[in-house]
Amino acid sequence: MLTMTYDGTIVKRYVDGVLKASSSVTGTPDSTSCKFMIGHYGTNTDYRGTQIYESDARIYCTALSAADVK
Repeated sequence: MLTMTYDGTIVKRYVDGVLKASSSVTGTPDSTSCKFMIGHYGTNTDYRGTQIYESDARIYCTALSAADVK
C-alpha cells in the first residue's frame, strides 16, 4: 500500500503504513516538489507495482493522520 499525505506544509510518504520519507513543501505542491504516481513510489524503483491491477485508488480532501494510514 502506497500512501502520500499533505497537510499544507509537509508531504509524508508511507509504504504499507510505515512512514518512509517526509519533506517540507511551501505553496501548492506540483510534480517537481512532490511526485507521486499511482502504483509507484516517486523515483525509488524498490516500491512499484509491476504486472498488477490497481484495485483501489483514493483521494481525500483532508490529510490523513499516521493512524488513519495504518
